[in-house]
Amino acid sequence: MAQLGEGGGAFAIPGLFPISSLANLQLEGAASEADRLSPFSQESYSSLFFLPQTSFELLRLDVSSDDPLQTSKSLGAEHDGALPFSYGPLEDPQPLDQSSASSNSEEQVPHDDPLEDLWSSRDILEPAVRQLDIKSWEKFHDESFKEPAIPYMSEAGPQVFDAALDHGLSLDVDEATPLHPAPALRPDAVLSSLLQLALGRESLLFRYDEKGRTFQPVLGEFRMSGYTMKCFHGALATFIRYGNQLRQAKGSFREMHSSNKSIAALTALASGTETIITALDIQLSASLASVKTVLQLQALLDPSQTLLHRLSDITEKASQLEDDEDILSILFSCMQNSEGASHMLQTIVEQLLAHCSRPWLDSLEGSLGLRARNVNQLAKAEAGDNQYSSRKMPDFIRSQLAESIQEAEQSLKLLQTHGLDHPLTRSTPSSEPPALQWLFSSPEIEKIQAQAHKYESDVLQALKEYSASGFLTPPQTHRIDDPPQPPSTSSEVQPNPNDVLAQIDCPLPTLFNPAPTPFSRAVAQSLLHPSYSPAEPLVKPPNSLLPTLSFCPLLSAQSRLLSHSTLQLLFHTHHLRSHLRLLHSYTLFANGPFSVRLSHALFDPSLPSAAYQKGRIRSSGNTGLQLGARKMAWPPASSELRIALTGILTESYHGSPEVRDRRERGRDKGELPGDLSFAIRSDLSDIELEACMNKDGLEALDFLKIQYRPPKPLDVIITEGLMEKYDRLSRMLLRGARLQFVVKSLMQHPRKSMLGKKKFKRVVQRFKVEAHHFVMTVFGYFADRVQELWMAFEGRLDGIERSLECYDVGRQIPGVHRLRDLHEEVLDWMLAACLLRKRQELVMRLLEEILCLVLGFARALRDGGDEDGEGEELDKLYEAFRKKVRVFITVCRGLQDQKILAGKGDLYYGVSKGEDRGNGIGRLQQSSIAFRHFTLYYLRRFTMAINGTFASPLADANYPGSLETGTEGFLARIYGGLNGYSLLLTTLLLLVAYDQFKYIWNKGSIVGPAWKMPFIGPFLSSVNPKMDEYKAKWASGDLSCVSVFHKFVVIASSRDMARKVFNSPAFVKPCVVDVAQKLLRPTNWVFLDGRAHVDYRKGLNGLFTRQALQTYLPGQEEVYEKYFAKFLAISQEENNGQPVPFMPMFRELMCAVSCRTFVGHYMSDVAVKKVADDYYKITAALELVNFPIIIPFTRTWYGKKAADMVLNEFSICAAKSKARMKAGGDVTCIMDGWIKSMLDSENYRQKVAKGVKIDESEKPAMLLRIFSDFEIAQTVFTFLFASQDATSSASTWLFQLMADRPEILDRVREENLAVRNGDKNQKFSMDILENMPYTRAVVKETLRYRPPVIMVPYVAKKSFPVTDSYTAPKGSMVIPSVWPALHDPEVYPQPEKFDPERWISGDAEKAVKNWLVFGTGPHYCLGQTYAQLNLMAMIGKASMHLDWKHTVTPLSEDIKVFATIFPMDDCPLVFSKRE
Repeated sequence: MAQLGEGGGAFAIPGLFPISSLANLQLEGAASEADRLSPFSQESYSSLFFLPQTSFELLRLDVSSDDPLQTSKSLGAEHDGALPFSYGPLEDPQPLDQSSASSNSEEQVPHDDPLEDLWSSRDILEPAVRQLDIKSWEKFHDESFKEPAIPYMSEAGPQVFDAALDHGLSLDVDEATPLHPAPALRPDAVLSSLLQLALGRESLLFRYDEKGRTFQPVLGEFRMSGYTMKCFHGALATFIRYGNQLRQAKGSFREMHSSNKSIAALTALASGTETIITALDIQLSASLASVKTVLQLQALLDPSQTLLHRLSDITEKASQLEDDEDILSILFSCMQNSEGASHMLQTIVEQLLAHCSRPWLDSLEGSLGLRARNVNQLAKAEAGDNQYSSRKMPDFIRSQLAESIQEAEQSLKLLQTHGLDHPLTRSTPSSEPPALQWLFSSPEIEKIQAQAHKYESDVLQALKEYSASGFLTPPQTHRIDDPPQPPSTSSEVQPNPNDVLAQIDCPLPTLFNPAPTPFSRAVAQSLLHPSYSPAEPLVKPPNSLLPTLSFCPLLSAQSRLLSHSTLQLLFHTHHLRSHLRLLHSYTLFANGPFSVRLSHALFDPSLPSAAYQKGRIRSSGNTGLQLGARKMAWPPASSELRIALTGILTESYHGSPEVRDRRERGRDKGELPGDLSFAIRSDLSDIELEACMNKDGLEALDFLKIQYRPPKPLDVIITEGLMEKYDRLSRMLLRGARLQFVVKSLMQHPRKSMLGKKKFKRVVQRFKVEAHHFVMTVFGYFADRVQELWMAFEGRLDGIERSLECYDVGRQIPGVHRLRDLHEEVLDWMLAACLLRKRQELVMRLLEEILCLVLGFARALRDGGDEDGEGEELDKLYEAFRKKVRVFITVCRGLQDQKILAGKGDLYYGVSKGEDRGNGIGRLQQSSIAFRHFTLYYLRRFTMAINGTFASPLADANYPGSLETGTEGFLARIYGGLNGYSLLLTTLLLLVAYDQFKYIWNKGSIVGPAWKMPFIGPFLSSVNPKMDEYKAKWASGDLSCVSVFHKFVVIASSRDMARKVFNSPAFVKPCVVDVAQKLLRPTNWVFLDGRAHVDYRKGLNGLFTRQALQTYLPGQEEVYEKYFAKFLAISQEENNGQPVPFMPMFRELMCAVSCRTFVGHYMSDVAVKKVADDYYKITAALELVNFPIIIPFTRTWYGKKAADMVLNEFSICAAKSKARMKAGGDVTCIMDGWIKSMLDSENYRQKVAKGVKIDESEKPAMLLRIFSDFEIAQTVFTFLFASQDATSSASTWLFQLMADRPEILDRVREENLAVRNGDKNQKFSMDILENMPYTRAVVKETLRYRPPVIMVPYVAKKSFPVTDSYTAPKGSMVIPSVWPALHDPEVYPQPEKFDPERWISGDAEKAVKNWLVFGTGPHYCLGQTYAQLNLMAMIGKASMHLDWKHTVTPLSEDIKVFATIFPMDDCPLVFSKRE
């Protein structure tokens, strides 16, 4: 018993666990299998087994007996009455090389143990056999009930379970077929091997079969102690799968390392995955000590296996790709798919993407001039290769940014080639840019934005200095393209001995312990804290926005800088404008002297011929080709062309005022730029050459062209493709010059022989006149359109040059590509105007046939011959001419009626930016516009002239010799048939006809209904306006129209058209609707112009300053607190938590806030409630479509009564305020502030009149007159009119949008609490409101997403030329629209998405021209700052004190138009108090 006493463990009893009879058999098999499969020794495996296994015979338990442990009969007999185990905690298992029980069954416990008698005592044994009194439900009912005892074997440890498992197997085994149970191995050894297996390594128990490509157990069948075979094998299969997966992944990584592909991203991916695997190996190995079970190990490995699976998927896809961009796209897609996954997976994938992107970003930095280029980049640059194409970019680079990158690279190359030592081609400490890198948090993004802003500011300053120096070469510095210079070895630079010693003492990185990198540290941190989350949640944008937020600030800044510099190089150094004007003057025949001289040299028969004639000396000068009367062969010889055309280009060019001025200043070398000259076309086909040989054919001059070669670097703007377009235009205009000369000659030199014949006199005269009208009209239109488009192009170039003089950070300047596209667009529009597009080929062919008939007519008149036969030929020509002209005009009219309008473009008739650049619908739109303009131009000048002059029906009518008349006179018959009904019907028809005629006349060329419903127009459909109808009207064109009753309405849809209306006070003034002047009074200041309007406005501007707004805040907060309590009462007490439409309550709230701000406490709460209730009637009366006169019991009548009541209340308030301000009261509202300014001005004037000396500081900023109470009431009424409906709409949408987007509401709430230091009861102040950027962004986005006022009516004081082609008639309503500008996808990406971030990290703040929420121009909204701060205060206070839920209905997002816009379901909400 000594061993029992010393060990204190139940399993130290000798003979308790003899070796199982099956253990030796299994061990022998396992050992032989180990010898065969593994290089490890037999001793290595023997230590893994629990060799001294016990026989379960001693522990056969009868759980049905009263003594399940059977201590009374067997244990005492076999062990001398001693217990075979002790109670208490179990000891730890012994080491592997020791047995937990002796294998010698004959070993006995010494009998001289002093504790033997003690353990043999019955007193000691008594507690073991004593039955425990277990309390249970059955025992409570029956005291004699005996609870069945359950033996808990698991308390004895896994070895007892193993022994029981072996015993259970032996009971089920047939003696004829003995079964060898699997040996049970030590848990620590098995767990260690399983970890190595999961990490893809061989271990003592597992090896990798290369043929089968899987791990196999070395010992065959075995299990872990404490687990059944089935349970352990299920877990083992999972670990084998893990190991196979990782093994294959490592193989893929090695293949990537050894691959011959020189792909930087692939190499970085291989090194990155290797770093991740290494860190994962280290982290898992360190965690093994805390693992005790297979389940713990599996839980430890599951996150890493998810990561490994993701890495394997990435490497498998990446190994098949050939480009860095495709590999990075795969990684970015993986990062997006990881959004919402575990913190560890997200972080590692993000860091892997950043690591693999580093080579590509470094290369991008070098290509854009942000860093010095490496050797490979320099080689590609010298070869002229563009490394980046907008079509070959990673998926995370958006198309617009990709185009900017491509353009920036080409711009930098242009600067490096032609820009001498430009600031952007050298690296200076003052312009060191930040690095391009992935950023994953908002603080980092804000930091890079600030750095990019500073970099752009520094470089712009350098560019300004460089420009001021006259673009001279500054002192030579290190250029960004120069290869890195080796360190200096001069003896003058001596190393610091302390630095050398420090370097010696510093430990060097080794192969097995490499120096940590930021990537490896980030990976290790992520693995160390797999579920790490900071105390405060890190603000992180969505993954889809990370590329734009990370790269756009710096790339956009560099693109702007390069665009600015490149355009300066082209415009200022290489004089791009001069070359463009040269092309315009000579290829488009805009130079008058050149066109006249060329026309005479080619066509004038009065000039001497330049052809060779025997006996005559030819000389250059006044000679010509005499195409119109030429009798020699055609085309002329080259010598004849040279003599006839010599000097025309040179003399015309040097005779221009611009060139003469340059020559006088010594800046002109006397050469023609671009080798400008006449040349013979070399690309004509045989058919075209044959056509050129016919001197009377239309193609007679097609062999001649004006040649120009743009010098470098201007060839990036004037490309070969554009020169081909210039050539096509030049050829058409040259044909036009010939035709115009021909028809003029016909009119000046008629054939008297033909005119003398009465039979053909009329035909000849008509043909000549109609041909003259047609040709002059067609080619006059072509020339006018070409000139008009070129002037629009010149206007854009002027704007670009003006922008180059500004050096403002963030200023958008079109780059070289955009300038080239603009150049191409104007040429495309010219081609369309001249009917030279491919889509217009059939129409051009018809026009050519008509022109050929004109030339044939001229030839027939010139040649003469048989007059009778000639007359018949002329008659046929004339009939064919008239027929084809009718067809031509019909085609033009047909395309005009289609009303296919082009989209908004950069030129006056510009091309839409998203338009098809081929022969698709975009060019068809151009064609239709060209036809539409031609039709208007031609029909007025040509058709009317023909019909009115020579083709009048009266001229061809044959009248009878006499007319038969009745006995009654003509007038008598008319008056005799009249009666009351017919007179009324006739009058009605005449009025209808006049109404239609007036509408069509006012409509002109803009979009609108073809006809108007008599008198009322679309009044019935406008009573309940639909938002979709407004959108359709805006989409129909930049200008559209409608006529309701007597009012003609012009709607300006585009941003530019709306701004033009806003900024044209000389032509328009605010009008609202006809009844508005009756409600607001005609003398109201908003209807005044000039000095009267200024008198009001100069006194009102000071009422909305920062200091004034601070004064109004207490009153506003008082109203909010009152109405928020009312919101809670309505939701919780009156409606028991059920949703209620809150739009009417928001209207009442905004009315109360406005009244408190405008008139303070001069108006009682009862009066405020009365105004809020009745103001709805005013809104209804001021709708756009309403009865123009006030009829009792109509909406206008009720609105007039409500307006009178409001004006009366405000007049009373004005009188009270005057009395209080005269008594020296404090300013608490807008009315107080305005009246105090009046009184101060009056006091100043009185002192001046009395001769009192007044210090200049006492003079009021604005001298105001004393306004009457009613004038003050009218003005305050306009404030209420401007704010009530607009703020009611904005507040309704704001509460709905916040309820539907709780994540945005949470950010608003957090910001409002943070700026108040957590005290939600802190009062409003301007400092608080001005330090809430996110709340401001939410308000601005609400006003953009759902602008309260979608249209602002104006009336034309006189005829208003809105465009060059349309003038709005006097008295018409001209309505600029706000919605299209605020939903322009080119300015606000995804305009139908509510995204406040666009105002923080996007470019929305820069789009000031589109921000038309408060109008622009002289009548812009005075209270725009007040309105935004008011909404910020409201939603901020509500977010801290209230919770609200929105019940979404099918009508929630539909828009109801009622003066402003509201949700169709009136915003059902439920408010509750926020604790």
